[in-house]
Amino acid sequence: MTIQIPGHLWQRLGELIAAQTGLHFSSDRLDDLKRGVESAGRELGLSRLAEAIEAFTQEPLDQDKLKVLAKHLTIGETYFFRDPKVFETLETKILPPLIHQRRQNERRLRIWSAGCCSGEEPYSIAILLHKLLPDIARWNITILATDINTRFLQKAEAGVFSKWSFRGPISEDLKKAYFKAIDENRFELLQAYKSLVTFEFLNLGEDSYPSLLTNTNAMDLILCRNVLMYFSPTQAAKVVKKLQRSLLEGGWLVTGTAETGSLFEPLLAVNYPGVAIFQKVTEPIREQKPVSKRIQAKPISFAPQPTKAAMVPRPNADELIKAARANANEGHFAAALELCDKALKLDKLNAGAHYLKGSILQEQNQLDDAVASLRRVLYLDREFVLAYFTLGMIMQQKGNMREQAKHFQNALLLLQKYTPNEVIPGSGMTAGRLADVIKSTIHVREVSETK
Repeated sequence: MTIQIPGHLWQRLGELIAAQTGLHFSSDRLDDLKRGVESAGRELGLSRLAEAIEAFTQEPLDQDKLKVLAKHLTIGETYFFRDPKVFETLETKILPPLIHQRRQNERRLRIWSAGCCSGEEPYSIAILLHKLLPDIARWNITILATDINTRFLQKAEAGVFSKWSFRGPISEDLKKAYFKAIDENRFELLQAYKSLVTFEFLNLGEDSYPSLLTNTNAMDLILCRNVLMYFSPTQAAKVVKKLQRSLLEGGWLVTGTAETGSLFEPLLAVNYPGVAIFQKVTEPIREQKPVSKRIQAKPISFAPQPTKAAMVPRPNADELIKAARANANEGHFAAALELCDKALKLDKLNAGAHYLKGSILQEQNQLDDAVASLRRVLYLDREFVLAYFTLGMIMQQKGNMREQAKHFQNALLLLQKYTPNEVIPGSGMTAGRLADVIKSTIHVREVSETK
């Protein structure tokens, strides 16, 4: 006998999911929601749909249950170089001028695939950059790939794909150049391209970004394609606003062709046929010139008093740190480091200044110097949880999994002293969310290493 689930329970569950993930299930997608809940319930050992509904409508929704739901509610439809016009535009119009500009000084590129699914999109970007940068080893490249579906992330980390992932415009010659055949149906991306991409769990509907903590700041290019269409209009607007803040001035946002309109204002829609692409600019562009400007950090700009010029106030360490963080979020790392050093001259025992300096050095791939700064933090404050977390991420970059595990474990122990909803100072992230990020990072790595 089929048990009918009252409509108000489905509505409540849909509202909970939308509030915590942004995923919106309208009335015409109710069957998708039911199938996903049934499948997620079975994974949790709940054989009856009513039991699954009850488990998933408990508030607050447990993060582990939320992850299981996300695995069964999100769709994995992607392949290499999907939408050729997008990659043609990136290859011929967007990336060449950016590369030319950066080649003159810092040789740095930062790209984010938001909603990366099983990894074909960010790996396509890695292949494209190898084509455009014959001296790529001399560049500081960041390709961040995030998703809410841990199953997708595990597959992406492994870098092994079936023929189905090559149903797009990738030739046999390209496949042979960039992949190693495992058997007749499975192909592994070569390590040179895999190593360019970092995969992380991130909930676009909930997490705080841009943030140094999640490496979601100062992006040159963000691809968020065919993701916003699954969000409610209100949630989609919030996501776009945060993505806009994650871009450098002059940076680009690529969306799905069905995702256009006033949702993206004040980003500037740029007309490239067959591509939905927007640029972050403060003024209309008359010529295609670099538009990024160094932030004028207001907290350290003090005008002389007309009658008391000798009493002009000087910035304190906290104001300098605030200005440094603002510069770092906009990608002006040299200015940010200079401000950190000024703050430390005023207060050499300021753990927050040492932490920010270490985080910026990590962004610049100066890992040894970053480690030195973060160890100074822990010398000054043994309970500075963000320092342990960042050290763990650096050790992951270095391939030192033993040290990574040690720092992550220390961070998790310290997080137990906070309530789950308590915001960690300087992070914009709650203790529960940071613990979840750490556990997800460990889990994805452990699963991918066993494959």
